[in-house]
Amino acid sequence: MKNIKKHTYLALVISSLLFTAACKKQDDHKHDEKDTTVPVVTVTVPMDMQTYKSGDSVFVKGTVTDNSLHELSIVITRDSDTSELYRDEPVVHDMTSYTFNSVWLSGLSSGSVAFIPATVTITAEDHAGNKGIKKVGIRIVP
Repeated sequence: MKNIKKHTYLALVISSLLFTAACKKQDDHKHDEKDTTVPVVTVTVPMDMQTYKSGDSVFVKGTVTDNSLHELSIVITRDSDTSELYRDEPVVHDMTSYTFNSVWLSGLSSGSVAFIPATVTITAEDHAGNKGIKKVGIRIVP
């Protein structure tokens, strides 16, 4: 029985390695070096300087568009020390439009501070390296 488990486990490991190796490819996309158009980032939620209580869900919604998106990141950082509180990196490779809808469950304490300022940063990059960046300030009340 132990040999069957070992062989089954070994077969799974080898299959996983082969599958992973087969998925890795060179970047064979034809990039337009003349592309100077920055991806368009539109944020509908949150509103600038919107206030949340600790424990609230902070929704980040909007769209990004470009003729060939490459990467997208949605990051929330604390303003006082730029520490990262939340990160989401939806897959947008080769898309021309993407609607994002991320959520972070805030959970901060600050002692005697009335509120904690934070920044939501959405960065969209296309295949030519052009970056569209939108920042929205929010406040978290402990």
